[in-house]
Amino acid sequence: MNGAPNGAPFSNFYRTRLFTNHYLVIIIKVYHYLVIRGENMDLSKIMTTTEAAQRWGYKENTIRAAIARGRFDRQIREGMLRKSGDTWLIHEKAMYEVYGDPKQKE
Repeated sequence: MNGAPNGAPFSNFYRTRLFTNHYLVIIIKVYHYLVIRGENMDLSKIMTTTEAAQRWGYKENTIRAAIARGRFDRQIREGMLRKSGDTWLIHEKAMYEVYGDPKQKE
């Protein structure tokens, strides 16, 4: 017996818990990072590369490639951008500085 509720080797129950726990850990890390640094940042202005890409009208790979090419180096040094695990967290101010205004919703 493996202890899974329905007897499956790796049930959806555990997949859901792992997925939820992963994002909970990211949120806790971001909150801790902002509180410890004494920043007065609004967490609603922090987004993942996926959210930033949707809001600015780019593909996620475009944002990730820009980070890799160094377009966000200054923002990383200033703490507006950081990586938590495999997830990049971007403050909207960094996106405004690099890409300007988000695309207009139609």
